[in-house]
Amino acid sequence: MDTATLDRQTSTHSITSQLLRGVEADADKCAAKTLTTFFTDKLSDPPSMASCTTALTHLTTSPTFGVGEGMEVTRGIFTSVLLTSYPQSTRFLIYTLLDSLMSRSRPALKRMGKEFISGYCALVEGEKDPRNLMLSFSIARVILVEFEIAGNVTVSEIWVWDLSGEADVLGFGMR
Repeated sequence: MDTATLDRQTSTHSITSQLLRGVEADADKCAAKTLTTFFTDKLSDPPSMASCTTALTHLTTSPTFGVGEGMEVTRGIFTSVLLTSYPQSTRFLIYTLLDSLMSRSRPALKRMGKEFISGYCALVEGEKDPRNLMLSFSIARVILVEFEIAGNVTVSEIWVWDLSGEADVLGFGMR
């Protein structure tokens, strides 16, 4: 790893550590937006991916994290992250972030409509690890139950239905 990459990784990890310790716990809307943009932009930097994902997951719990931030993070994941190029532990952090967004920013994800559903299906395609599949299936279940599927998806609709069927086959109980 070259010096510049190591410096970026260390800096991102340091900012994440400060955030997790609560330094930004009382952040206003502007600070939340700035931090969200910073960490979302760093998702495309593989050495910083784990720290950024952890920080973004923490930011989703903030009362100042709004619909706009939820959409920004989701779009950042879909455009910057190729899950298959990361180890299981890093992929799990991404699934945890998506689960947190689904729990706390569902209106933002619903507003994205087809963009979210298609992006999610493309992102998780090919996942094989059972720990990651558990989170993926729980997110897919919410999509199937609460999102407007009809008219919003084409090929992805088939994939989501296959995913729900596969969950039953594997014994994960989607019911």
